[in-house]
Amino acid sequence: METRPQKSPFARARAAQRAAGALIGLGLAGLGIGTRYQGFAERVEVGGELRFLHFRELDTPLMFIVVVLAAAVLVGLGIAFVGLAYHHERRMHERARLHGTTTVPRTGIQNVGTP
Repeated sequence: METRPQKSPFARARAAQRAAGALIGLGLAGLGIGTRYQGFAERVEVGGELRFLHFRELDTPLMFIVVVLAAAVLVGLGIAFVGLAYHHERRMHERARLHGTTTVPRTGIQNVGTP
């Protein structure tokens, strides 16, 4: 019998926690960006006019933080969804084994030789 390495039952929960932490971090980064650039139109260099600030015009550390946190969100959500799909697939096979059925429907060909 083949043994599989045991994974922690909370692996998917940890991935979801990472994604949630990254989303919280993105929210805090958004607040930080808003605080940093709230007086942008009042500066003398701009001339007091309101204008849209593009992402490429952000400070490099803020841009780096947003990119890293967005990547962490994508990775965390990806791991959580793939882990959840694997979990359901595994439970389906365990349930089939428990009830003595297979995942492939049986046909009448197996009973041909019996009287």
